[in-house]
Amino acid sequence: MCTLEKAIDAVADGELHQSTELKGSERITALGRSFNHMSYSLELDADKMRREHNRFRSILHGITDGIIIFDRMGRVLSANPAAEVALGIQENDIKGKWHIGIPEIERLMTAKVIVSDELKMKCWVAKKCAKKDCPSYESKDLRCWLQCGTWCHNEIQGTFSQKRDACERCDVYMKNGISITDFKREGRDYSVTISSVLNDQGHEEGRMAVLHDDTEARAAAEALRRRNRDLSVINDVGSALFGSIGDIDEVLCETLTRLADSVNANAGALLIKNSDSSSMHLVAHTGFSPQASIFLNLIEVTGEIEGMLDSESGLIDVERLFGRNKSMKLMLERESLDRPIIAPVWANGNVIGIMALFDSSWRDYNDDDIKLITAVAAQFGVTLRNQHLFESITKAKKAWETTFDSMTDAVSVHDADHKIVRVNRAMAELLGSTKEDLAGKKCYEVIHKLDSPIRQCPSREVFRSGKSVSLEIEEQHLDKEFRLSVNPIFNSEGEVAGLVHVMRDITERKQLRHQLLQSEKMAAIGQLVSGVAHELNNPLTGVIGYSQMMMQRSGKDDNSQEAKDLKIILSEAQRASRIVQNLLSFARKYQPQKNFVDINEALRTVMDLRAYELNVSNIKVEADFDPDLPRTMADLHQIEQVLLNVLNNAEQSIASTGRPGVIRITSQESKGLINIIISDNGEGIAVEDINRIFDPFFTTKEVGKGTGLGLSICYGIIEEHGGEIRVESKKGNGATFIIELPVTESSTTNVEQSGRGAGSNEGSRRRVLLVDDEPAIIELLTDILTMDGHGVDVARNSRIAMLKLSSFSYDNIITETNMQHGDGRDLHKRIRDIDPSLAANVIFITDDSIGSDTREYVNKTGNAFLEKPFNLHDLRELLNKVMNKNG
Repeated sequence: MCTLEKAIDAVADGELHQSTELKGSERITALGRSFNHMSYSLELDADKMRREHNRFRSILHGITDGIIIFDRMGRVLSANPAAEVALGIQENDIKGKWHIGIPEIERLMTAKVIVSDELKMKCWVAKKCAKKDCPSYESKDLRCWLQCGTWCHNEIQGTFSQKRDACERCDVYMKNGISITDFKREGRDYSVTISSVLNDQGHEEGRMAVLHDDTEARAAAEALRRRNRDLSVINDVGSALFGSIGDIDEVLCETLTRLADSVNANAGALLIKNSDSSSMHLVAHTGFSPQASIFLNLIEVTGEIEGMLDSESGLIDVERLFGRNKSMKLMLERESLDRPIIAPVWANGNVIGIMALFDSSWRDYNDDDIKLITAVAAQFGVTLRNQHLFESITKAKKAWETTFDSMTDAVSVHDADHKIVRVNRAMAELLGSTKEDLAGKKCYEVIHKLDSPIRQCPSREVFRSGKSVSLEIEEQHLDKEFRLSVNPIFNSEGEVAGLVHVMRDITERKQLRHQLLQSEKMAAIGQLVSGVAHELNNPLTGVIGYSQMMMQRSGKDDNSQEAKDLKIILSEAQRASRIVQNLLSFARKYQPQKNFVDINEALRTVMDLRAYELNVSNIKVEADFDPDLPRTMADLHQIEQVLLNVLNNAEQSIASTGRPGVIRITSQESKGLINIIISDNGEGIAVEDINRIFDPFFTTKEVGKGTGLGLSICYGIIEEHGGEIRVESKKGNGATFIIELPVTESSTTNVEQSGRGAGSNEGSRRRVLLVDDEPAIIELLTDILTMDGHGVDVARNSRIAMLKLSSFSYDNIITETNMQHGDGRDLHKRIRDIDPSLAANVIFITDDSIGSDTREYVNKTGNAFLEKPFNLHDLRELLNKVMNKNG
């Protein structure tokens, strides 16, 4: 215990824990107790403050950031160990001083305000404040409460710490109360945050600087930036390369330039091996002069590049590649370049070229640069390989498209919904459209002009079975017939994903097939008719000849009954002969007698012949003849026969309708052909009959009203003249017959039968040898020749004739061209070898059934010939002509 006076002196000296005992009055005693209590409380508070100070100092010293506290004058009050390390100065050396060796911090410590006016904000603007009592409200001095300490400080509820915390979190305080700077010291990077230290009234009584070591963070950020740069370059390079594969040269140059900029190279070149692998050519370059780029195309490769690779870096050994190339070194010196780094360009496991970068300064590329260079080189390899594939695919695609469009068949690709995916040029031309317009449309709409698939559409069957289907279809709106082939397109799972439609135009082929069938029918029936005609001509010759002989021998009046009977016999025989000729004409065995014919005149003749019947039947004929129609070589009689037959058919077709009708006849020239068009408005021809009307013996007429040979004979006649006859008709809409004949532009010698002379004088008596295997013909000719006073000898075949010629002499020989045992042609050849003068007096007997070879031989000899069936007048005139000619 000590006196109160001593206790007070001790407290004043800092010894807070004091105790005193005061005795006296009650008040004095109470004062002593109060002093003792105060002393104890002061000691407790002081102890607490010491512990807080020590804890704060421990925390301050444990913080890795450097912290420096300054007073209002800018003098250092304290600095923690981290600040000592950052500054390289002990706290005691700078305490109480203005200079700490960091000008950036010293300037801010002595500045009137921490931040510049440009960074200050009006608090009432930033906080959108409407408290007009605030001194800062709409003021011009840009002050916040940190400078004035009035309204906000008084209005914010709570303790000062709460008010200060609220202020320090205020964005106005962040703008006006904190400043940030940085500095470098001994290779380390620091950022400095400087803020105000506030007193209890919220006024600035000092400043604090926090020093943060950013060296590792900045290095990491720089590494991250470089990594992002590399990734960005690779990404941009990849996008550029793969996105512009079609225009590769320009993109490669841009990519190489981007890479050179990224690694601070001054020039770069991309070279690819030539096919001989002993040299390279320049694909892309950057930073080189034009002369240098030309030189780079001349680089030779000595040895395999794969053997020049560094096992660790994967780069190419520069010395091994360029070391012996003095020209390369001189070129680089002229370009002020050095330090090449060369990466291989790989494709499909092989080095196909190199990518080289050059620098104008001596420096090493770091690992990140090398990784970026090799990565881009790898992308170049992939790109060049893809470019090769792209070019191959493009070439193949072009070849496929060329082939696809070169096909004469109409081809289209369809999906499962009947939509057209693509078509070739033939299909577009067939449909009168373009390939682009047809894509996406329904096939049945553009091909068949329907709203739904055709009934026999094979697509459904192809999708079901996965097998090709073919059929023939007729498109009325295209006026064509097609062979349609539908083939499946399979996807990777083996399912039918689409169809290929191939439409082949078979219209002309079917017409040719029909014509061939028609010709085969004609040939078959022609062989039959030829044989029948030959067998009929012999008896008809006998009937006609003997009828004429009987009429000549009877010497009776022509009005007698016998003469009348003979005339009837002769007339009917001649009628039968004409029927045979018609049959032979149908069978193309009758040789047309061709002359220049005016088709218009033939049409007028036929119209005049039928004028009366047509008028009676109330049928009007409208004619439109080309006045400049050229002539043609034709048998006028046969052409008139064809025209008459077609006109009769038109007349009968109109008559069957029971109403008045019109027949239109037109003649015109088109493309070197004479076109005769005869159309009517009769009942027309049924679809099922249209392809049969030219068949022999086919007729739609009632029994007894048609033989079915009329149009068949017309077909044969027109074909014999090198023309064509066809019909267009629909049941109920009449019919149109079109006859085409070739125009003959040069005169042709008329085909005349030899021996058809007009002479009638009797020659001297002759000795004649008859060679024929037909008894009736021999008897007839013997009678006629004997009647005229000639001597006659007979041989049944050419062998007997040669025996007789070896024993006897003859003035003339009359021989059949077609015999069972040796024909007249062989006999003539043998006679010509023995006696050419006698061969000139040979007379051939022919008929229309002889072959073309025999007829050609007869015409070539120039000898006279007599066609069966013949009459007496013809025979006598021919004999007189030959006798008079050859003496």
